[in-house]
Amino acid sequence: ATTYTLTQYGASPAPAVQPAGTNSTGKLLRLLYDGVNGSANTIAFRQTAPGLFPSVVADFDFRIASSINNLADGFAFMLIPTSLYGTNGPGVNITSAAVENPNYTGVFGIGFRVYPHTTINNVSANWDGSRLVDQPIPTTTLDLAAGVFHHAKATLQYVTGGALVTLTLTRNINGTPGTPFSPITNLFIAGMNPFDCRVQFGGRTGGLNLALDLDNCSVQFLPKPGPLAFE
Repeated sequence: ATTYTLTQYGASPAPAVQPAGTNSTGKLLRLLYDGVNGSANTIAFRQTAPGLFPSVVADFDFRIASSINNLADGFAFMLIPTSLYGTNGPGVNITSAAVENPNYTGVFGIGFRVYPHTTINNVSANWDGSRLVDQPIPTTTLDLAAGVFHHAKATLQYVTGGALVTLTLTRNINGTPGTPFSPITNLFIAGMNPFDCRVQFGGRTGGLNLALDLDNCSVQFLPKPGPLAFE
């Protein structure tokens, strides 16, 4: 717990690490709880890679489940600027906006939205208070709320004048994994330059609810800054 901060902004219970054997073969983070309306919880990680980097690669597993069919609302992966939110502590107060559409000042985010849970769900790419793309995914291709762990890989590559963003999803990563596919591919974000940041996840429910678990979170800031030595 010295490497991250868990914060509850809405209804109880707060996010908590679940022991091995309770919900999986290993420990995981229960960010949201099924049956609880009006919850808003986050995990914000302490900065471990200060400085500016040409690329960021984030890998994490997530599981969304609910006892009802029409569940809500979703969650987001975010890179939050240390100039606004510090190098440690709770990070973004997600109650100022719907976190599954992470429109926060200075923040880069990938949103995962499951409401309304009919024949599609959505992923979005957001930067500095604006949603740049909102990509529908048919549930027949991948149901974000299938009750199994899916794997997400978000790649941010800085280029001249901005950054390229790719999101790749693999369904049922702990069972029979599906074929990876990329609902967002090389999306150009003009004017988005490298910034000193750290990682935060946030999720919420509203008048409907869901359970959300996170596991195997690994974010790489590449390559290391500084001069390169050649031999």
